[in-house]
Order: sequence, then structure tokens, then C-alpha cells
Amino acid sequence: RALKELDLLSWDNWVPLAVIAAFTCVGVLTAFGAISFTGPMDAARFKTIYDSIGLRTTASILPTIISLSLVAIQFASNQYTHRIMVFYIRSITFWAIMTVYLGMIVFSILMANSTDSDNPRLAGVIIVGTIMALSLLIPHFLITASFLKPDFIIGKLLRRVDREYLLSIEQALADRPGYTGRLDSNSDRLLPVIEIVESAIKRGDRATTRMAMEQIHSRYLSQAERLSRLPVEEYFLGYLLRIGRKAVSVPDEEEAAVHAVQLIGTVGATGPAGSIAVEDI
Repeated sequence: RALKELDLLSWDNWVPLAVIAAFTCVGVLTAFGAISFTGPMDAARFKTIYDSIGLRTTASILPTIISLSLVAIQFASNQYTHRIMVFYIRSITFWAIMTVYLGMIVFSILMANSTDSDNPRLAGVIIVGTIMALSLLIPHFLITASFLKPDFIIGKLLRRVDREYLLSIEQALADRPGYTGRLDSNSDRLLPVIEIVESAIKRGDRATTRMAMEQIHSRYLSQAERLSRLPVEEYFLGYLLRIGRKAVSVPDEEEAAVHAVQLIGTVGATGPAGSIAVEDI
């Protein structure tokens, strides 16, 4: 359940954690003297390791990484939905970078001013930690680039719309008369996807619109159709109707409107919300 809740099966989450775990093991072995990364040491070499390698390298790279990443993610947020920035700030990738770099900065400062500053094993730990920090740049930039692609974001968001989630919101949906098929925006996992679709329709991005609606349809078939619960059906139908209305309000977007009608018909064909689907069409 923890793997599912944290989405650790997704490569953008487990790759940075795997890099940290691998270098942590090497660092522990270095701290206990099983592995050595330093030769004969003198005061000048200790100062170089603590000051130039451990402190200056990480302290100079961290602000550059964060600023470039946030600018790129802000661009994607403006293009699709502001929630992308929120998901990035909460992501394992972002916090892995922040934790490792800030940890290295603090550890280098403490070791440079401790009584064990002439310990070659601690100097070796600094070297291992710096290499780990630099190695994290590769998955970080790959993952940040993936956040700029709508198919990656949509797939990531839709994985959270699973059977357990739909069962958990069933009662909440039923308890909101007058707001059929709607949830509070902060707890609604499908709403960010709908916002991306609406943004794509508005910009005339037909490839993103088609891809997103196909993924929504696939998610409905795999998670919601077998439940055959009226509140859940209304939940999907409400958003499909919203997409259809957006499509018909934008010139030259007949394809998205037709696709929305087809999906509404699919939902209403087998579930308990047939009459609602007919009305929506």
C-alpha cells in the first residue's frame, strides 16, 4: 500500500531513491573503513575536501538546479494547469535533491569545524556524498523534462484514480445534492486532468486532447466500469460533459466534441447512468 500511495513503482520516484540508497551503502562502508577513497592526507587536502569539494560544489550547484527546474515547471504550469507546480514541489525528485544537497552542505560545515576533521574516513564520506549529489543531476533533469510532457503528467495523475479512490469518494459524491458528480477541488484527483484537457482544447492542441481522452476512457474501463455505481458513473459523466461543452464552445474543435459524445455513450451504455448519459449527449 505504501508503494502505491507514494507511487514508488513509477520510475521518476524510484530512480532517485535507488541512487541515494546505492551511494548511502557505499558511504556507510567508507565510514567504517571497509572502502577508502583517500590516500595520504595532510591539512591542505582535508581543507580542500571539506571546503572546495563538499561545501562549494554543492552550494554552487543547488540554486542553479532549483531555479532552472522551477522556471521549466512554471512554463508547463502556465501551458496546462497550475497544479503541475504543486505536484513537482511535492515530488520525491524535488525533495531528494533538496535533502541531499542541503545535507552535504551542513555535513561539510560540521566536519570542517569538528575535532574529527582530520579523519580520512569522514573525508571519504564527503567525497562519496558529493559524487552522489552530482549523480542525482542526471535523473533530476530527465524527470524535470518529463514533467513538461502532458502525457507523462496525465498518466501520473490518472494512476491515482484507482478502485480504492473511487470507492472512497462514492459516499462523498452521494452526500452532495445539487453538486452531482463533483468533489472538493483539493481532494478531486480527476480534476487536474480535466483542466489539462480544457487547456489543450483552448490552444487547439488536438494530439494532447485525443491522448488525454483516450487515457481517461482507458482508466474508466479498467477501474470504474466494473464497479457499476451510480455516483461514480455521474462523476465521470460530469467531467466528460464539461469537456464536451468546452469543445463545442471553441471553433474548429469538432473532433474533441465527437470524442466526448462517444465516451459519454460508452459510460451510459452499460452502467446505471444511461438516462443521464442520454441527457448529457
